[in-house]
Amino acid sequence: MASSNISYSNNIEPNINELKQACGSQDLATCFKFLFNSDIAEDYGFIMRWGDERNQLRSKVEKSEQTIKEARHRGPFNEKAVDGLRCLLETHHRDLDMLQLLNNLLDLIRGGIEEKGRHVKLMEFNEGSLGGLNAHAADFFRPSL
Repeated sequence: MASSNISYSNNIEPNINELKQACGSQDLATCFKFLFNSDIAEDYGFIMRWGDERNQLRSKVEKSEQTIKEARHRGPFNEKAVDGLRCLLETHHRDLDMLQLLNNLLDLIRGGIEEKGRHVKLMEFNEGSLGGLNAHAADFFRPSL
């Protein structure tokens, strides 16, 4: 009968069981702590990769700004040069928008890292008592039959 309960649990909780296996613990609070710590490590990697992309884009934007300034001071343009400058300005504005989006994304990820850090501390604080949950919360998550 015990094996059918395990099989039933594997079928209805595949993510929890995978998490328990990866974590090496049956304690749900420990598993969640493991999950949050893993997410934090991934988020730091994401920040490093996208931070580099953002820095490269920032350099491109700065160079574009300088090119635009030089072109404006160069003086009388033919029609094709005016069109070229207009296109450069349009592209520059799009790059500025992308730079702002990347900055916002990186800020959002940093906030997520702080949030997950608080979650880890909560799991550490609660470790050992009902798998990290107080009695009321444990009843809430217990499936009704």
